[in-house]
Amino acid sequence: MSVFGEIDEGDIISSNLLEELINGALSEGVEIFSVRACLQDYMVDEFVKVCKVKNSGNKLKYSLQLEWPEEFDDKESRGQERGRLRDTFIRAGIAKHSNLPEIMSRLREHDDVIVGLDTNVLLDCAITSVLIDELYAEQFPNWILFAIPKITTAEIENKANQKFTGPSDHPRLGWPQYDGRIGQRALQEILELDKEDPDRPGLSIMTIGDLKDPDTVKTTDNWWKDSEIRSQFQKFLRSISFHKGTYFLSQDRVNVMMSGAEGAEGLYLQKPAFEEFEKGKISRKKFISFLYELCIQFGGVEVNSVCGPCPTFQLDIFWPGKHVSDWRESKLKVKRLE
Repeated sequence: MSVFGEIDEGDIISSNLLEELINGALSEGVEIFSVRACLQDYMVDEFVKVCKVKNSGNKLKYSLQLEWPEEFDDKESRGQERGRLRDTFIRAGIAKHSNLPEIMSRLREHDDVIVGLDTNVLLDCAITSVLIDELYAEQFPNWILFAIPKITTAEIENKANQKFTGPSDHPRLGWPQYDGRIGQRALQEILELDKEDPDRPGLSIMTIGDLKDPDTVKTTDNWWKDSEIRSQFQKFLRSISFHKGTYFLSQDRVNVMMSGAEGAEGLYLQKPAFEEFEKGKISRKKFISFLYELCIQFGGVEVNSVCGPCPTFQLDIFWPGKHVSDWRESKLKVKRLE
């Protein structure tokens, strides 16, 4: 009996169960998965075709095949979603930063390390999706503290609260917008970093600094927030007796350069070019992560299969009553199954 026979529309499933469903479909003869993403954020009923994933033994071969519906003809919005795909691939751990070897070389120079995190690093979940595996593959450093400035957490909280407010017939009224979804995903990242894990010895996180005026994070002057993030990290370093092995990590080149000019060594995580991850091979577990992160970007995905008994199914990232534990466990809702 197919594993899909055990689930129904409306069920809330964990990433482990989703992996079991995908593995079952592959073992039952599915050759290709076609993945489409919903565009309800734009009030478009049709789906955008994102990629094809081909069964190739232990690994899966994927290729991006962006095909936009005619109804979604705004070039700026198309370009925006295409650009966001890079962040999706980073969060899924498929795309890695172009200068990652250089970053790891710098971090291994010291046994004990303190790393200040910029907001963009947490929004792209670059610590758990990219850096953690690299850190523990070589068992260095002995101890690492990720210091999160209060402005950073406030920025993330502000994003996490962004919801659809209208029109009244919007299918996701009251649901998180794109910023809301990535904000809540970043909070999930922080919860994951804060979790005790025997496979990550010597890792800890700490929130540093104060937030005197909550409205400051709502300003459109990003340069001010960037400056305050760096300032809070530098003040923290001056308050402790720790002078070597301290870095400020960001995906913003200017922010890293400013950090260096102000006295705190900066590490720039350079995002990969789009061509570097347009196609490739991924594990089945990475495919599950990819589906989850596509749900973060678009709100929901539809998966169709070629050959085999696997049905078409649609997954959503949000539903009324979603709990913190659902985020911790990366759960999704089966919206449609046919």
